[in-house]
Amino acid sequence: MQRDMTLVLSAAIGLAVLAAAYSGTAAGNVSDRTAYAAGADLRVIAGGSRPVDLERIPIGGATARTEVLRGYTRVGSPGKDVPSLGVDPYSFAKVAWTRPGLLDPDLNTEMHRLANAEVGGTLLPEGTTGLSIWVRGEHTGGSLTASFTDADMLPVTAAFGSLEFDGWRNLSASFAPIHFRSPLRLRRLTITPVTAEGTIALSDFSATGAARSPDLIYGFDATYPLGPGWWISDGSTGLFFQNLEPDTRYPRDEQKTAHIRVRPGLLPISVNPPVVVVSHQVVQIPVLVSRGLLDRNRAKIGGVIAVLPGDPPVEGLVVGSFEYFPTLYADSVVYSLPLLLQVLAAHRDSQPWPTELWASVPIDKAQADVKSLSADPALVDVISRYDLERQKAADPLAVAARTNLVLGFSAACILAVVAFAIYFAFVARSR
Repeated sequence: MQRDMTLVLSAAIGLAVLAAAYSGTAAGNVSDRTAYAAGADLRVIAGGSRPVDLERIPIGGATARTEVLRGYTRVGSPGKDVPSLGVDPYSFAKVAWTRPGLLDPDLNTEMHRLANAEVGGTLLPEGTTGLSIWVRGEHTGGSLTASFTDADMLPVTAAFGSLEFDGWRNLSASFAPIHFRSPLRLRRLTITPVTAEGTIALSDFSATGAARSPDLIYGFDATYPLGPGWWISDGSTGLFFQNLEPDTRYPRDEQKTAHIRVRPGLLPISVNPPVVVVSHQVVQIPVLVSRGLLDRNRAKIGGVIAVLPGDPPVEGLVVGSFEYFPTLYADSVVYSLPLLLQVLAAHRDSQPWPTELWASVPIDKAQADVKSLSADPALVDVISRYDLERQKAADPLAVAARTNLVLGFSAACILAVVAFAIYFAFVARSR
């Protein structure tokens, strides 16, 4: 009898502990699943045939934000369309939700792998402290700036100043911020809105440094033997306009230059360096690939995998793999956003711009941001991690499961109390 009562007591206590532990684990799983689906505290989705200026979207409570391009990419041969993300390696890990043990290696390491394998843009020489460029103006107004990323993908800019002058002039610029990790990669030159129609010509774009002669980045006087050279795109949408072809219409020192016809209403205009072309006129872009997709294509880290058709074709240089990545399920691919946008635009893609804004927002400020953003007609959806968690918690099945757990826990506790009472009564009687 004593043994039987001991077993009953042990079973009751075990059931109570199991119910309590399962209840806590279930709540944690709900939180993890909703956070994974949301991707971040707040995810803003834009749509339409024109880009939304994600940088200007007001999120008052945001402590950090990052832009993301979501789409599909054709992987392997003959090719399978799988979900893809283009993420900014510099800012994504500061915003995206994750937890210890979810990614192996962790998200910061994966982003560093994308950044370290970066091949986009034009690389500036080590020790570059400034820039110079020859520009022919026609009193059009507007200004010229240059955009870069450093070794960590930190955005860096250089402003050459106003284009309100006539004839050839040598313009110079310094970098902002002044502290960055070399080397810098030129992403684009941008001509900001002008006030008058005219022609701007470019020549001898150079990197300058202390106690050394300038290093020529591009003279705007030669074509590229491997694939297209410099090209022009819409600075707002990234849409391809035309290749930038050198000619003798506006020569400087008897050498060819490249010119751009500008007028109010068409700007800003971006002047882009060539997409990097390797042997056999193939573009390579660093990617992270889900492990299942990697196995099915018999690829490995350090190898290549076909990712984008086009002219020239694009290969993914596999720099890492993952089992899980925020908002992605099953087969998927992750790109470095700056290079992906450049490649898409050069391939005449119809929508080469980010489509989502992810933000870190404290729970006490998220609701107000969701309410204000939901009223914006340019936005397709506003997803809050906190709202998803509340909705999941209010789901009837979840409520029923929690009720059953509470009842089970209560029954186990009552059974334990009764078992204790019977046990001690039995012990007292036996004495």
